[in-house]
Formats: sequence, structure tokens, C-alpha cells
Amino acid sequence: MTIELLVTHNGTFHADEVFAHAILSKVYPAATLLRTRDEAVIWATRGVVFDVGGVFDAGLGRFDHHQADGPRRADGAPYSSVGLIWKTFGTVFLEKILLDAGTEDVQAVWQVLDDTLIRPIDLLDNGVGDNRSDGIGALVDDFNLFWDDTGNEDDAFWRASLAAVEILSRRARRAAAAIRARSIVVEAIESASDPAILILPRHVPWEPTVFQASGEILYVIYPRQDLWYCTAVPAAPGSFDKRKPLPAAWGGLRDDALRAASRIADAVFCHPALFICGAASREGAIAMARASAEA
Repeated sequence: MTIELLVTHNGTFHADEVFAHAILSKVYPAATLLRTRDEAVIWATRGVVFDVGGVFDAGLGRFDHHQADGPRRADGAPYSSVGLIWKTFGTVFLEKILLDAGTEDVQAVWQVLDDTLIRPIDLLDNGVGDNRSDGIGALVDDFNLFWDDTGNEDDAFWRASLAAVEILSRRARRAAAAIRARSIVVEAIESASDPAILILPRHVPWEPTVFQASGEILYVIYPRQDLWYCTAVPAAPGSFDKRKPLPAAWGGLRDDALRAASRIADAVFCHPALFICGAASREGAIAMARASAEA
């Protein structure tokens, strides 16, 4: 289908319509953006209208959520314009970003972005999300003109949209990379001689697979640059608590001080927060993990 016009409201913009436009700008790169609240123009539009117009009908290209009976997810959570656009166009967007990904991986990445980025914006725009000063909503709001700014509002929207495209693209590629790493992590789990210590052949995203596969893994070991690292596994995804932190006596120590405290000859450092330490060799990192597990 050829879409020549993308329409949303003018005035102050928010994360939902900015990210909605970011998605649509990749799906319909030749389409023109029009920001207006003129009802006559909106209803005459033969294109995609989002976050304005009072109608949700994907077949008609209408993606508003402000009506009294606005669209909701299966669990009752309200959609915003970006959730509706993502539901309809997200797969096409990802196919343009993840050129080598298969259908199954695209769907998996779609779900990751829906869970971690799109849904939170939906909730925020509907007044039921976490309106943090360092959250995505506040970051998008920073692109709006301030009270005495003489800039162009549409230019500001475009700058925000370009940033949103980059965020979506980077989040998608990161999620796809995590999916590609799954087989490496699974193989390491299956071949582990100690169920508490996972040794990876390289630094890859391990958290999703570890949380799904085993509650026994306490430490993950991997090489990166010139060191071998030992990381304490979080108690739950996103938690700062650890299943078993590194020994308190190691916290903040480096080099000779850490070697004396740990009795590990090539220990290099231990973070004060007791979540990561490192050694010069694979064997040293394994020794640190074993000592931590036994502490």
C-alpha cells in the first residue's frame, strides 16, 4: 500500500506520537508528516492518522486512543498511539532493521520491545505509568521548545523522531543479539561441571537464558579484553540484589590487597558493590567464583 501522508497533532509532543512516527517513518519513508488539529484536514486525510482524530480503526489507518472507550490490551492495560502503531506496523519496522533475522526471531524481538519500551510508553501516556524525570517521557519532552525558544516546532518533533528511530533500532539489534547468544549460553549451562558457576567462552548476553534455565547459577565467568570477569547473578531480572554477593572482605580491593584477602594469585579487582570481580586468567576467575560460593 502506498501511503503519502502521516498525520498527528501539532503543539507539544510526547513520547507516544514521537515513537509512533519513528516506526512509521521507516515503514513509509516517502510519506510526508503533517502536524495539525484541523478536523477537516484530519478527516479528509487518506493516509495514517495517529494520536488524533478520536478513532481507532487499523483498516482505515486511524490510530487514536483518546476516545472514552479507547483500545486496551488483553490484560486491560490501555494503549497509546505507539502501542497501536507497534501492534500493526512493528513487525514491518523490524524487518527493515533486522535484515538477516528469520520470522521467529523477528517476533521474539517484537515482544521484547513491546514489553520493555512500547508498553511503558503506553502506560505513561495514559497517566498510569512511572513519570520519572530520567525516563523516556522526560527525555522526549526535552526536545520540545521551551517558553522563549524561537525554533520551529515541527523541526523539534523531527529531531525527537530521529532519536526515537535510533533508540528503537538499537534496542531491536540488542534484543536480536541476545537471541543469537542463547545457544552459546545453553551449551555452557549443559556442559558445566559446577551448577553454581557458568563459564562462557566469550562475553555474550547471558541474563535472559540464565534466569529461564537455572536458579542454581550464582556466578557467570567470561573473558573481555585483557581480563576474565566473574559476575554475581542478580536475584531477579533488573534487581540490584544478588543470589550470592561476592565476599564483603573483597569489596573495593585491587591487586596486592585483593590477592592477600582472597588468596588468589592473579586477582585484579573487586567492585565495592560486590557484584563483579576479575582476574588475569580463566583459572583465577574460576577460583574467585569458587571461593565466593564457599564463603
